Amino acid sequence: MASNICQVMTTGRKVSYMSEQILLEIAVDTPLARTFTYSHQNEIPPGCRVMVPFGKQNRRVIGVVLGRSQTEGLVASKIKGIIERLDQEPSLSPVMLRLARWLADYYFHSIGEVLRAMMPASSKVKQKIAWHLTAEGRKAWEVDDHPHHKVVRQVFVRRSPLADGTFTKKISAIDSLGPSAAGAKKKMVSLGLVERADESKVKPTLVQSHQQDLPTTPEPPKNLTVKQTEVFSRLQAAMKAEKKKAQVLWGVTGAGKTEIYLQLIADCFRFHRDSQALVLVPEISLTPQMTMIFERRFPGLVSVVHSALDQKERWHRLEAIRTGAARILVGPRSAVFGPFRNLGLVICDEEHDSSYKQSSGLQYHGRDVAVLRGQMEQALVVLGSATPSIETMANVRSGKYEILELLERVHQRALPEITVLEQKAQKRRGQTIRAGLDEGEIPVHEDVIAELRQNVEKGEQSIVIVNRRGYAYFLFHPASKKTVSCPQCSVSLTVHKKSQTLKCHYCEYQKSLSAFMGSDDEYLIVGYGSEQAESFLRRQLPGARVVRVDSDTVAKKGALEDILRDFRQGKIDILVGTQILAKGHDFPNVTLICLLEVDQMLQLPDFRAGERAFQLMVQAAGRAGRAELSGRVLLQTQKADDPIIRFAVAQDYRAFAEFELGFREAHQFPPFYKMVHIEFNSPEEARLEGVVSGLQDLIQEMLRRHESYRRSLSILGPIAPPIEMIRGRIRRSLILTSKEPKDLWSATRFIQLSCSRLPSDVRMKIDVDPQSIL
Repeated sequence: MASNICQVMTTGRKVSYMSEQILLEIAVDTPLARTFTYSHQNEIPPGCRVMVPFGKQNRRVIGVVLGRSQTEGLVASKIKGIIERLDQEPSLSPVMLRLARWLADYYFHSIGEVLRAMMPASSKVKQKIAWHLTAEGRKAWEVDDHPHHKVVRQVFVRRSPLADGTFTKKISAIDSLGPSAAGAKKKMVSLGLVERADESKVKPTLVQSHQQDLPTTPEPPKNLTVKQTEVFSRLQAAMKAEKKKAQVLWGVTGAGKTEIYLQLIADCFRFHRDSQALVLVPEISLTPQMTMIFERRFPGLVSVVHSALDQKERWHRLEAIRTGAARILVGPRSAVFGPFRNLGLVICDEEHDSSYKQSSGLQYHGRDVAVLRGQMEQALVVLGSATPSIETMANVRSGKYEILELLERVHQRALPEITVLEQKAQKRRGQTIRAGLDEGEIPVHEDVIAELRQNVEKGEQSIVIVNRRGYAYFLFHPASKKTVSCPQCSVSLTVHKKSQTLKCHYCEYQKSLSAFMGSDDEYLIVGYGSEQAESFLRRQLPGARVVRVDSDTVAKKGALEDILRDFRQGKIDILVGTQILAKGHDFPNVTLICLLEVDQMLQLPDFRAGERAFQLMVQAAGRAGRAELSGRVLLQTQKADDPIIRFAVAQDYRAFAEFELGFREAHQFPPFYKMVHIEFNSPEEARLEGVVSGLQDLIQEMLRRHESYRRSLSILGPIAPPIEMIRGRIRRSLILTSKEPKDLWSATRFIQLSCSRLPSDVRMKIDVDPQSIL
């Protein structure tokens, strides 16, 4: 590349100098499906973050270097220059950059958007670089006849450190240090006057800052059962194999999967001295439990991330992984993008859980990304569950994954017996609210109350799971035969007694109940949620310590951990709440699980409804009888003959999986057919309908031009989804399915490109492998 005159921006002043420029490919956080070329006088390794001027206004944005630009015909003197290099070492490894490109293609997002999702903390928390005077520099500052006294005093008015930007500005103004800021810095360093300090480096104590009472001696491993030993041996062999297949650990609840995880991590560390491990958990509620278990076995080596952390603390904990100060990262789906130095093992616990799927922005599936990253890093991937997802079982069937079975609990403990309490449908008049929310009755089977009372008397603990949070489903106006609905969403407002409000659980819109209480019209409350269930149980069981767990009671930071700790310590008799209580918790003294109103899950207009209902019932049942005491489950239903409920009562996952796979294949649903859900939304219905009309013409034209699409694609829509409006935006859905992924991706890309210039208030969202089509 020929030398040329380039202009470097330094705090509003242009400094011209002769330098040979390098053209670099930079990814910037923008929806545009392209990268950008910038110039710099030095080579910058791929994966480093840089500050660049972007757009006509040259606003400062953070980008990621992908490598040298391969675009031909560019003239370096006409290319914008990089303002600042933010990382001295790459924040993203070559594997992570390769993974980002794959995700961008698969999920139809720009590479910049993918990189933002992969490094949320580092893209927002800039490294703090400071420049300090050395001992020689301080001497030069103090001694008037020191040969460098004048230069040092020009830069450092005081002896305190300078931020990188201030330091750069000052040395750029000193001609004797050279024409470039970079050269001036090197000269000051070579003279021994200054040293650079990265203020964001993790101190060793930060790795353990979230756990003040860590043990200093590792807890010894437990003895494995014969079956556990067999499974562990096969996992050891899989980890040492040259070609590593993902391993599905299908183990019933209480079978000891976690102990196998722990011993497999220890074996990984013995096999590869500097290796690291990733442990994914589906919910923040499980993070404290897993943290405690792993910290006891590997004190000082565990770093934990979750959404409740502020950006600074999250950054520190990820830095502990990047530097190798920590060797195990525990966290929810976003932890799959952790900056590992040497990833040797990936564990995805409760791999079936739908919360592994991101619901906004880059809608990736954490489990699937974990499998792909494991392959790219040549790390073993273990997918654990008592109820593996149907997609995972299809991969087992095809030979893509291997399955290991652990179908008996440790110490030969029996699985809890599930008793069906069948209730006939009853027409119940809702409770009027003219005078306020009186304490009414809810349809709970008498055996549920009797069993709960008996459990309290025996000093044992119980969990009661209901379908929804809040006090009641909605308010009903008999005169108009309508519910009180959210003005911004196509859903009813949920009644909340404590706050005396009606709330939308989609957009958080609220309306006071007082207006309806004083109304001449009659309003009825219909249904019950966790708040009313808690109140009812306290009345029915006076003296019992009943505590509710749902998103209302655990909104305050640390509230969930406090409740679960109190329950584990025996300070609570009955936990009542939503599905969050069914997920992976281990409470030794819990012997009774009561499941109320599971029927509603089966009625949802979603092809995954049966799978979710089965998983909830079996996973919830698995919370009982996990220690010395035997467990039992009460299942209240009006659909005792439903095949999904029969499979759950028998806890027969194998029969359920065969039934569900047959259903999916017969109806051309995933995993036998790939699916893409494209949503268009707008606050203006007329404008949205105009886009939909054009979309229909576009689809017809696409099918006319591509015969293979006509043969392989199934297209539903554009249609109004079950929930037509959310947050004031009206929605239309287009669902594409095909057995030929190439045709499906090509058609989706065609629609994406054809709709790239939508009206400003119309948005398009592409969801690949959707977990819900509501």
